[in-house]
Amino acid sequence: MKRNPQSPLINDPELIFDRYYNLSLRYLSYRPRSEQEVYKYLLEKSKRTKGRLDESTIAKIMQRLIEYKFIDDLAFTRFWIEHRKKGFRFIRIELQQKGVSKDVIDQAASEFDLESKENDLLKSLIFKKSRSLTRYPKEKAKEKMIAFLLRKGFDYDEVKKALKD
Repeated sequence: MKRNPQSPLINDPELIFDRYYNLSLRYLSYRPRSEQEVYKYLLEKSKRTKGRLDESTIAKIMQRLIEYKFIDDLAFTRFWIEHRKKGFRFIRIELQQKGVSKDVIDQAASEFDLESKENDLLKSLIFKKSRSLTRYPKEKAKEKMIAFLLRKGFDYDEVKKALKD
């Protein structure tokens, strides 16, 4: 059954709320998201709705998502730190780009032993990458390894120390 574009159902605020609330839940089902990511998603959707999804409806949707703990920047930050295979410097930048405040990042980071996590990850990446660098001369392989690890967000001094071991 095709809907008539002039149908009064399309402009019903409750139906609009329900539709975009459900779209937000689906967006959140793929992975946890920051508050800003969901807000930007809804703003993007509002541009396509020709004015049906207004700012007050977006605010209500955000309020409900936060109230039911579908959006929680602290939990999102914990998830991001735990699951990303990058150095903490890189993770911090990613989180800031996703709209997470520095206080929340610091609070979540304090719950992890980042030094040992980074060292373990560094050793793992060195082991994996070293297999693909065997065809290069030793100095060239070392340069490539350092560049690779720096792109992953590790500190230069940590990389040099890990390569000495």
